[in-house]
Amino acid sequence: MSKIRLSEIRKYVLYGGTALILTGTAVSYGVGTYCSVCPVGFLQITAASGTVPVKMIPAVFIGVFAVYLLGRFFCSWLCTTTLLRTVSGTENKCRKCGTAESGYKGLMPYFVLAAALIFSFILGFPVFCLVCPVGLFFGVVYAFFRLFVVMEPSWNLIIFPAIIFSEIFILKKWCYFICPISAMFTLISKIPGIKFRPKVNQDTCQLSEGIPCSICRGVCPEGEEVLTDEKEMTEHCTNCMACKDACPTDSIVPGIYISGPMRKSVKK
Repeated sequence: MSKIRLSEIRKYVLYGGTALILTGTAVSYGVGTYCSVCPVGFLQITAASGTVPVKMIPAVFIGVFAVYLLGRFFCSWLCTTTLLRTVSGTENKCRKCGTAESGYKGLMPYFVLAAALIFSFILGFPVFCLVCPVGLFFGVVYAFFRLFVVMEPSWNLIIFPAIIFSEIFILKKWCYFICPISAMFTLISKIPGIKFRPKVNQDTCQLSEGIPCSICRGVCPEGEEVLTDEKEMTEHCTNCMACKDACPTDSIVPGIYISGPMRKSVKK
């Protein structure tokens, strides 16, 4: 029996999730868009309007809770930027852009997040939404819909794709050093408690047997090693499971961490 590759399943989730959102928006059955669960969008709207968008609270709470449990999974399983990189065949080329930077580069996404909230408050509209690749992706689709259905061409068909192209193929480190959504997810991942992340069976892992191996670190977009410090795993891991697919001894499995003052690991 062939090995189940989660990376292949992830591709279908990327395609299926995007198709579901697009279909739901087209026929208006209430699915909405990813924007409805975006905590950064929620904070920006609150800052811009001076009032809390109450209708967004349930969806945002579900999104935040999912990130609390699964970490930055949205970045690898649902983000349309990852979808476009997968379709274009450039996803693996971005693995060298990971977040193993320190100093001001590691803090840059938090500066962008703070700036987005400050300028949203000053200018009265959600600033980052103007350049958010997720929102722009759906904006392009909507613009094509208007072009072919109601025959209303728009400059958005040129402007939006140009911005997306710049963010994905020119600013290759966008996700790691700029994106405030990724920064927000990292902050949520820091909350102590139960975390679902890849874990390693140290009885079969080559590293724990003294055999040099860096395959999991080599395929990880974040440059993490599954045997690394628990804090790094719970905060930076996107649960893409590339490490599980690549492990030569099948030592990596989905597992549970319990972070916080009583930090310990529990095998699933």
